[in-house]
Amino acid sequence: MKNNLFPLSFFVGFIIVVIGAYFKIMHNSISDFFLITGLIISTVSLIIGIYEIATSNKIHRSEKRLWIFGFIFFNFLTSIFYLGKRSRIVN
Repeated sequence: MKNNLFPLSFFVGFIIVVIGAYFKIMHNSISDFFLITGLIISTVSLIIGIYEIATSNKIHRSEKRLWIFGFIFFNFLTSIFYLGKRSRIVN
């Protein structure tokens, strides 16, 4: 389960944020709950991704810095790209 924690949290957070955005467009009062929950789960996904990068022995320090920079400033795009490259990076 540990190896599947990042993809699971990323996709669950993404789906919940999309549902919250849909409810916000429809002016539903529960939209705030979905948006906040989805953002919290996305933040957990961000922390898990940064932890996996920081503890990896398969990549060089400069590449680790680049991945962490990407996670912090371009979270969604970097997460999608990371899902494809994850098997090369994770121990």
